[in-house]
Amino acid sequence: MRPTKRQQVLRDVTLLLVSMVLVMGFWVHREFYQIGLGPLVVIGGVATYVVIKLLFWSSGAVALRYRPLTGTLLFDPEEVEGVLARRQTAIIRPLRRSHLVPGTLVGARSTLGPGSRFAVLEIVEIERLALDQIPTTVLRLTGSSDVASLPQRLADRYRVYANTPLRVIHFRLEEVRG
Repeated sequence: MRPTKRQQVLRDVTLLLVSMVLVMGFWVHREFYQIGLGPLVVIGGVATYVVIKLLFWSSGAVALRYRPLTGTLLFDPEEVEGVLARRQTAIIRPLRRSHLVPGTLVGARSTLGPGSRFAVLEIVEIERLALDQIPTTVLRLTGSSDVASLPQRLADRYRVYANTPLRVIHFRLEEVRG
């Protein structure tokens, strides 16, 4: 999720203030800095801020944005195309203990063998709904061509009843892998 303009300005001001405080720490070394406290704080703070900003821009801040993958979601071969085309933004799975929470990144793999990840997905929301309570709008998000028969296919596939709670995992495509 990208920061808003207000958040970015707040981060930049905070970085500038921290830079000035760091430069103030050198004030104890008066023999090295004879220009005075005011100009030293302002000039040194701005210079430190510019250096840090240049480091962020040159590296793309990849190290600071990196979030490890926390799991894997398996997709049937016919679902892979929908995920890559952003037509499928939800998946329904049995309810079980999981470390998936909104905001985490997961790898997306096909059930056709132990192939490599085809995408990285960000979990947006996880709902707990009984099979018979899943609205049609959510069923459409799964990318299924036959929404009417989807609850029955899920019941057969996972051997669950109509009142059995399931996880509806909403996701966003973050990155496509070769």
